[in-house]
Amino acid sequence: DFCIFYRYTRLSKKPGQAKGKKSKKISLKYSAARLHEKGVLLEIEDLQANQFKNVIFEIAPTDEVGDFEVKAKFMGVQMETFMLHYQV
Repeated sequence: DFCIFYRYTRLSKKPGQAKGKKSKKISLKYSAARLHEKGVLLEIEDLQANQFKNVIFEIAPTDEVGDFEVKAKFMGVQMETFMLHYQV
């Protein structure tokens, strides 16, 4: 399996795309349980693994290549937003 951030970089670089044309910004939503299952998420402080199904991460690309805005929700309530910088 490829990392979810690899999917973003592949979606943003389509062959034959006009240079002046902007690509769509697609955000992805994953449960913490799914990210944990894939090995992307190891733990969440003060939360047991059986509660991961109640946590949703929305990951959206920003205008800067490799930068993503991540929003975390617990049972539908916005808990935290942070920036993630992906480096190769």
